[in-house]
Amino acid sequence: MRTLICCLLLAVPLAAQRDFLTQSEIERIRDAQDPSARLELYASFARERVDLVKNLLSKEKVGRSATIHDALDAYSKILDAIDDTADHALARKLDVKVGMNAVANAEQQMLPALRKF
Repeated sequence: MRTLICCLLLAVPLAAQRDFLTQSEIERIRDAQDPSARLELYASFARERVDLVKNLLSKEKVGRSATIHDALDAYSKILDAIDDTADHALARKLDVKVGMNAVANAEQQMLPALRKF
C-alpha cells in the first residue's frame, strides 16, 4: 500500500509538467522576440484550441472528453501566457498595441464558440 501511494505521489508532478504548447509552437514563440508578435502567436494558438474543441464536440467519439479537457486547459494556460507577456512588456514600457488588438480580435471571434461550450 505504501508503495502504491509513493508511486502516485511521484506521478503527480510529472503530469503537472506537461507543456500546453507543442514543440513547434514553443519554437515559434522563442523566435518571436517582439512582445506584439508573441501576443499574435498566442492568439492564434488559442484559436486553434477552440477550433479543436469545436471539432471534437461536433462528432461522437470515444475518449474525446480527455482531449477536450486538455484543449480547454491549454487554452486557459495560453490566456495566462498572454497576460504574462503583456504585463512584462508594459513593465518595460514596450508598445503592444498591435499584439493586444490581435488578441482582442481573436477573443471576439472565439467568444460565440466559448459561450456554447
